[in-house]
Amino acid sequence: ASPLFWFSALRPLSDMLGFAAAIWAIALIAGAKDRRTLLAGALLAGFAVGIRSQTAVLTLPMLAIAMVRADGRQRIASLGAFAAGVLLWAVPLMIASGGPASYLESLGAQAGEDFSGVLMLWSAHSRRDIVYALVNTFVWPWDWWIGLAVCALAAAGAARVAWRAPRA
Repeated sequence: ASPLFWFSALRPLSDMLGFAAAIWAIALIAGAKDRRTLLAGALLAGFAVGIRSQTAVLTLPMLAIAMVRADGRQRIASLGAFAAGVLLWAVPLMIASGGPASYLESLGAQAGEDFSGVLMLWSAHSRRDIVYALVNTFVWPWDWWIGLAVCALAAAGAARVAWRAPRA
């Protein structure tokens, strides 16, 4: 029901597919009881990076932990499976882009478009900028009064969970 999920539904986004691939890879890697499951998780982790590059932040630490626990052959096989997953998207992408130079040019142009004309909190972080970003993120997608009600309910729920949660 959240507008944050569907407000840009006109554009094809890789967020949900990339997140699903990352979660699936993590589940395979974390629950690996045999070599085949670990290899499948490593392959999917490599492929997930092609769907959404940020998934590497989620999948690579889990794969690294699993590889520390694995024997030498499993480590090499896992690295190979991860590399194969990366090649599954990298080779077609490079071909479709017209080669590495053309791909890097497109990547640079996309990065420039992503960062131009947008206020980034890491570069401008006055109190006013922070309040504006919070209101823009949590209130405006809903509309003013509904957004405030949703934020109040979310805060009440967070306080209840914090109060009832067992102490770690």
